[in-house]
Amino acid sequence: MASLYTRKLFKKVGLLEVARSIKRKFTYVENAFMPCNPHLLIAVNRSLRWCLERGFAEKSDYLEFGIFRGFVLWYAQALARDFGIKDMRFFGFDSFFGLPAPEGIDEGGEF
Repeated sequence: MASLYTRKLFKKVGLLEVARSIKRKFTYVENAFMPCNPHLLIAVNRSLRWCLERGFAEKSDYLEFGIFRGFVLWYAQALARDFGIKDMRFFGFDSFFGLPAPEGIDEGGEF
C-alpha cells in the first residue's frame, strides 16, 4: 500500500478495503507472470547435460513454448554454448492472442 497519508484518506472516504482487495488481486497477477525460477534453470541444465551424455545434443533442436520474455531460451543457448554444443538449433514459440479454436480434423480430438 502507498503512504500512511493515502491509507488514512482511503479509510476516511470508505475505500480502504476496496483498495486492499484490488491490491491483492493485482499482486496475484504479478506473481503469475514470473515464469523463470531456479527449478526451471536446473531442469534446463540437467536436460542439456542428459542430451550431451547420450550424444543427442549435436543433432537435436531445443523447442520452448510460452517463452514470455525469453530468458530461459537465452539461458539454454548460453548453456549449450558453454557445454560446447554447436549444432543445436533453438526455437521459441509464444502466442500474444491465444490459440484459435480447433476446427476440422483437430476438433474434438484428444488435445
